[in-house]
Amino acid sequence: MTARILAAILIPASLLPAAEDAIVRAMRDELARSMKKLQLENLDKPYFVSYRLVENSRCAVSASFGAIVNSFCEPPAASPRSRAMSVEVRVGDYNRDNTNFYAPMSAAGVIRQLLPGGGVAVPIDDNYDEIRRQLWIATDSAYKNALDNYAKKRRRWSIGHAHATMRPISAVRT
Repeated sequence: MTARILAAILIPASLLPAAEDAIVRAMRDELARSMKKLQLENLDKPYFVSYRLVENSRCAVSASFGAIVNSFCEPPAASPRSRAMSVEVRVGDYNRDNTNFYAPMSAAGVIRQLLPGGGVAVPIDDNYDEIRRQLWIATDSAYKNALDNYAKKRRRWSIGHAHATMRPISAVRT
């Protein structure tokens, strides 16, 4: 019985294409490196890093009166494909971090140069090293944006907190 369950679990994993294996492996390895080693001297480490990679290809379906009359999906080799990646990095802690803060001209720890559909273009060849390099560049950029936003948020919070503890001018006697 145990052998059947194990075989049932292993078969779907073995059906994954090698390309997805390289992508997932690169994301997993870069995530582990980022969580362990990503930190600028005397600044906060990230406590949260997420990657999202979306691959697009083209299919067409047409219908008439609720019935499909034509469907077509181009083979993966002939189909125009694209990949877009986004990275989110959070610094601080779960109670207060770089998110939910408006700072003009800032991306709040989310990667720069967003495509119209969201994310940064990633090469479609399944080169582990190149995907990992792109992840590293994007993570570094998102981390620096997160640090910048977190510093602005802390500064704004400390100024707001100081104003909240000040007495009104009418209460000050001359």
